[in-house]
Amino acid sequence: MPSLKSVKVVRSAGNFKLCGLPYRWAVQVRFRLLNALCLASACFGAHASAEIDFVKDIRPILANHCTSCHGGVKKRSGLSFISEQGAFAVPKSGVPAIRKGHPELSELITRIVSTDPDERMPPDGDPLTEEQIRKLEEWIRAGAPWERYWSFEPIDVSAPLVPPTADASEIIDSFIRDPLRARGFSASPKADRATLIRRLYLDLTGLLPSVDSVEAFENDSASDAVERVVDHLLGSPHFGERWGRHWLDQARYADSDGYEKDNARPNAWRWRQWVIDAYNRDMPLDQFVREQLAGDLLPNASEEQQLATAFHRQTLFNREGGVDPEEDRVKRLVDRVNTTSSAWMGLTVGCSQCHDHPYDPFTQREYYQLFAFFNDCDEREIQINRTSVLEQAKIEQVFMEACKARGAAFKTWRNEFLQRVSDGSELPKYQNVQLGKPRMESGGALEAQGDGSWFANGKADRDTYTFIITQKIDDLVGVKLEVLTDKRLPAGGPGWVAHGNFVLNRFYLEQGGKAVPISSASADFSQRGWDVAKAIDGDEKTGWAISPEMNKNHYAEFHLAQTVNVSASNPLTVSLVQNYGSRHLIGRFRLKALSGDVKMLNLPSHLFAALEGPDRNAVLEKYYFEHVDEVTKPLFAALNTREKERLMKVRVMTAKSGGRPTYVFHRGDFLQPDKDGGLVMPNTHSIFPAMRIRGEKADRLDLAEWLVSAENPLTARVRVNKVWAHLFGRGLVSTVDDFGTRGAFPTHPELLDWLAGRYQEHDWRLKPLVKDIVMSATYQQSAAHRKDLEKIDPDNAWLFRQNRVRVEAEIVRDLYLDAAGLLSREIGGPSFFPPLPEEVRKQSYASKFKWTTSTGAERYRRGMYTFFKRTAPDPNLITFDCPDANVANAQRGRSNTPIQALATLHNEVFVEAAQAFSKRVLSWPAMSDEERLRQAFRTCVARKPEQGEIDPLITLLMKSRAYYVEHGNDANDLIGKHAADGIKAGEQAAWIATLRIILNLDEFINRG
Repeated sequence: MPSLKSVKVVRSAGNFKLCGLPYRWAVQVRFRLLNALCLASACFGAHASAEIDFVKDIRPILANHCTSCHGGVKKRSGLSFISEQGAFAVPKSGVPAIRKGHPELSELITRIVSTDPDERMPPDGDPLTEEQIRKLEEWIRAGAPWERYWSFEPIDVSAPLVPPTADASEIIDSFIRDPLRARGFSASPKADRATLIRRLYLDLTGLLPSVDSVEAFENDSASDAVERVVDHLLGSPHFGERWGRHWLDQARYADSDGYEKDNARPNAWRWRQWVIDAYNRDMPLDQFVREQLAGDLLPNASEEQQLATAFHRQTLFNREGGVDPEEDRVKRLVDRVNTTSSAWMGLTVGCSQCHDHPYDPFTQREYYQLFAFFNDCDEREIQINRTSVLEQAKIEQVFMEACKARGAAFKTWRNEFLQRVSDGSELPKYQNVQLGKPRMESGGALEAQGDGSWFANGKADRDTYTFIITQKIDDLVGVKLEVLTDKRLPAGGPGWVAHGNFVLNRFYLEQGGKAVPISSASADFSQRGWDVAKAIDGDEKTGWAISPEMNKNHYAEFHLAQTVNVSASNPLTVSLVQNYGSRHLIGRFRLKALSGDVKMLNLPSHLFAALEGPDRNAVLEKYYFEHVDEVTKPLFAALNTREKERLMKVRVMTAKSGGRPTYVFHRGDFLQPDKDGGLVMPNTHSIFPAMRIRGEKADRLDLAEWLVSAENPLTARVRVNKVWAHLFGRGLVSTVDDFGTRGAFPTHPELLDWLAGRYQEHDWRLKPLVKDIVMSATYQQSAAHRKDLEKIDPDNAWLFRQNRVRVEAEIVRDLYLDAAGLLSREIGGPSFFPPLPEEVRKQSYASKFKWTTSTGAERYRRGMYTFFKRTAPDPNLITFDCPDANVANAQRGRSNTPIQALATLHNEVFVEAAQAFSKRVLSWPAMSDEERLRQAFRTCVARKPEQGEIDPLITLLMKSRAYYVEHGNDANDLIGKHAADGIKAGEQAAWIATLRIILNLDEFINRG
């Protein structure tokens, strides 16, 4: 029987014919032949063809050959293969493309097998292969089942068949090694100890292990040796730097605005510090997403939570003259939509800004549903502490440790103090006061509550409460204001604004028509930047507030400069001025009079008030360590001073009051909103599970909750795939930024889903997930190439070995400085300015910007703290593939160019590292040349060098000595400013020349 390839198709008189038959009949003949072949194969015992899988076999054919004409961009003939509905709809021709069960009657097959260039599909390029056609035919014959793309399906967390005692790392290995064994291959052996510890240090902290650490690990035969190293690295503050840098790529972090002016953002680093802290604290991903997308919408949002929203402040900002502000705002919103979808869902939704997505089942309207979440966003400045939460905790820890050490001194002081006031003569006294003629300037009502407190029932944005005290009070020395919670107040109060805060702009007293001087004010709590002292500073633009300590009772005391007497004939008027606006008004409060000689002991009256309460000891202890003890008092003063000095302004996201209407933009043009199409409400794509909405209209917080909901099929998959890519150089899905239909199919889909489920079991925490992976034999295996598999699996998709990858640009620099002993390991803080060539420094349109090279330890900070100016980035970073920060970047490229080798040989940073490395090597205790070289080699690459590697280095060292002894000027030039004490210039120069070879080994900047 002739093969199908031998059946000739000819064109005659405009009709296709097969062996003289009309074309339609010819197609049916073709299928009868195919059926006959299948029957013959079955009769002779041949294996039937494998079942066709739509996702693996059919969708790629449609995506690669059909959707460019019949997809979201172009729906020629009204036909689209993006969705099931589009594929089976009747097109304009009236002839269905697919007739389920009948490939011989399906126009899709008819056009594909045609040889007429006017009829054949696809019209351009090579026709489909016979194998591809066969798959399409069998799929249609089976009823053309249409399945959603694998990444849009719910996560399957079923584990493989493993012993009940198997831990997570063994389960990971079973996913990898069982398929390998089924193919007749085995995994690679475990990497040697030196390689493994260096791999762990580079992957988890981006730093080199010390030679002592390597040797200790090599000599540690305990079964938990690796685990102890892993736990140590996961607990290192440098973990947050290493993994925070990955997130900065996706967040398009930079220290400048971009565009032509490219103005500096001097405070951008403060959000970078938030990221580092979040990773060091192992912040769960659900919280990580929630705070960065909608921290400003969280109840009683803290300053750090508001700061987190600067994630979407990283967009480019065009400040050039003549720019349309609305156009630039829309560009920033588009970037936020695309970044959100890329970073957390691995989707290219940006393709549907102007039209339906060309490959994925996303409509243009759905794009603007996401756009609507961000359309009501504005930007504003907030004040925040320059020190991060973790930094502040460290400073406070020093103070607390000193307090602990001074415990005995406190007890002595406390006993003496209690003895002095035991008779009560020195105790100040509080009493409730009767307030006459209560009045609200707005006309609202002040209602007595029966316990001496008052409820302010008004609806004004600004107000002043006034009272007159007429009861007899002798020796009045102060007034205590208690602000109280109440169920009738928003969020419980004590203020009327939605989150429960208030602002008391001014508190003042009058008697006989004259102001009563107030000498000082104190409070149990004051909001940063809104200290209670500002309520008596005479500036009505400042005041006392209590965020984030809302829904709690608080008090403030106002002490008089001198005592006064109050009576019906000599009344005292009390006024509470609140003009901040937006209903920042006190809702419920109580006033008390303070009398007695509090100045006798010169102590704050709250100490005396606490003597009869349950917190007496805590109050006294706090006061003693902060204001009395000679050891702890200066520590507290320094802590307090630093806190005040560290206030800074940062720009964050906030919701615009009232929002903005959203419409679909015709062809993505912001000047052409399709108002006839109606308003677009915030929502997600219909192919995914529905979003739960808290109120009448979805907002960014609803979007954040939806992203990390158990029903979302993408977020966990995308996240664990990126983690895998960082630890193996390649993701289980190689297209880490595209989980759509044009993305790659996972090499190990069951493992991907199991890891996604495991990640959620860890409460979305990264460190346990990383530990699971790095403890696996798969991660710890050798990266050596294997000839038995290099042609069968050249990309190592089966993971039969570890991957050898070059470290990122910032880490290249870090390794040089680390080996040289120059690297500053300070965590966080503002960006620094490394040395740059003059030509690069001049590449800035904004003449006010000056690149001033950092000095001292700042010059040697880690590469991630480099000031990143978008129009003039550090050439070293760009040379080693650092992204430009203009768009989100999920995975860096890795090039290998001669320019990189030239940079590490000649760039100022790397030359200086070699100079300092020679100084370090020559400072080691007395060693032979060979011993020094071996130690230097291990410092750089961890492993012991072979003799064949040492001998050429010794030869080079001797030749260099001979040269530089004779050429003293060259030696001094090479040494620069890093001359070693007591070492002749010729000797040190020879070592620099030799050590540069070790530093420029390819192995040094690669992770094996």
